[in-house]
Order: sequence, then C-alpha cells, then structure tokens
Amino acid sequence: MDLVGVVSQPPSRRGRGRKISPSAVHQAAQTMDLEVAIPDRFAGDQGDEILARYQPDLCLVMAYGQIIKAPHLSACPDRWFNLHGSLLPRWRGAAPIERCLEAGDQTTGVQLMRMEVGLDTGPVFAERKISTTGHNAGSLADALALEAAQLTSESLRAAFSGELEPQHQNEHDACYAHRIQRSEGHINFLGKAVSWEQKSRAFDPRLGLRCSLVQRDKVIGLKIWSASVVPDLDAEKPGKIIRCDRGGLWVSCEDGVLAVHSLQLDGKKRLNWSEVRSGLSLTLDDHFVV
Repeated sequence: MDLVGVVSQPPSRRGRGRKISPSAVHQAAQTMDLEVAIPDRFAGDQGDEILARYQPDLCLVMAYGQIIKAPHLSACPDRWFNLHGSLLPRWRGAAPIERCLEAGDQTTGVQLMRMEVGLDTGPVFAERKISTTGHNAGSLADALALEAAQLTSESLRAAFSGELEPQHQNEHDACYAHRIQRSEGHINFLGKAVSWEQKSRAFDPRLGLRCSLVQRDKVIGLKIWSASVVPDLDAEKPGKIIRCDRGGLWVSCEDGVLAVHSLQLDGKKRLNWSEVRSGLSLTLDDHFVV
C-alpha cells in the first residue's frame, strides 16, 4: 500500500511568535519528499482536482479540520477512512480530546472508522484505548497520535480489504464535542475545584484559564495553566488565597481548594509557581476576582 499524496491545511500563524508556518503533517511530508496539496477548501473544485490527480484507492483522514462533503465521499465510495480521537459514539465533533478531559473521562482512545455524510457517525473497524491519567490536552494529543499510527499499521489494510467487520455505533450513547470557544478560558472559582482542575487539563496548552488577581492596590491579569485539587481541605470564600508559600499556591473555590502549579502573568512567559513566587510576593490578604 503506497502513499501517493498528502493533503493539509494551508500554512497559518502558529506558536508564540504567530509566524506563518506549515502544519505538522505538511512538514513531515516534506521531510519524506511527498507531494503535498494545500487547498483553501477541500469542498468543490479543489477537492475534485485533488482526487482526479491522485486517483486514490483509499483516503485516510485525521484531524483535518474540514468536513468532507457528500460528492467527494461518493467519488470514492466506502474508501474514506477516519482516525478519530475518542471512543465513539462518545465525543463526536471538533474537540474530542479537550472535552473528554473536561468531563473527567478516565479512558479514551483512537478509532479507525468509515466516513459517512454524518459527523463521525460511521461504523468502527478497530480501536486502541489509553488512560487519560496525568495528561493535558497537548500530551494526550501526542499520545493518541502514536496510537493512531499503530492502529493504521495494524488495521487499515484489513479494513480496506474487508477482513474486519465494522461495528455500527449506538446512536443513543452519542454526545457532541463542541469546538472550544475563547470565552471558555476564564476561571471565577465558583463551583467545584475538581471541575476547574479538569478544565485546566482540557485547555492546556491552547487556551488556559484567565483570571484577575487583586494585590493590594493593583489588579494583575494572568492565566492559570496547570492546577489540581487539594484533597481533604474545606473551602472558604471563592477566590481567597489559603496558601502562597514555598509549599504552593492554594486558592479556595466554592467547593474545594485548587492548587495552582503553573501560571502566566500578562506579557510574561509561563512559569511554575516555584519560579514566579518570589517575584509575585503574594500575601494571604490578596485574592482572585470572582
């Protein structure tokens, strides 16, 4: 089975410097001297031209970021496959990795499925599962990418040749992973500390949790990146700093206490609490805005 071509999103602004650069797939294909197509939109004439140029026996998609429309699926009937980063029918849609962490799922995985007109509704041929323990969205995406490569090696040929029996999804168990919105990256310390811990993992490294710190006569904007629940500690007033010493930065939520492990002051780089502690000079009289 030969790889005849690669399709990627066009180069865009990425990273801290926001420099225009190719996608990771595009860069990897270039190192392998593979031809790369970068249509603005796969729908319409650009997709027609790509399929006509490559004449593929099968098409494999993963995290492409565009919906493949019915005319192109029909052009290669039953030959479009997708590697999806969840255990379907849970977390169909744009942000399965982030939403599984936000929900506190203990297990996720990657599945090889047949593509249909419906969003992530197709039958599943094979899967590989992993634990979410210790992962944020960035590290979980990396881990799932390795599992996806292994799954492709193990199962794609068999799925294409009909050696694997596809398993249809149970529609009653379906839930949707909505695209992450910038407005979600805010913490007010209301609700449960465990929910904020889960969000900190889900929104790291793309979004973070923005908040404001009142320190004496000034207000400091910052993002919380990594946080965890302090066990067996009663909550006080939401936003109240309970501890801010060498042992950690602990902030009360409405239900439970959150230990902040890494944060980023506006205009500065991300640092661990131990690195920023002396320069920030917090006291127990300071507090976070609710």
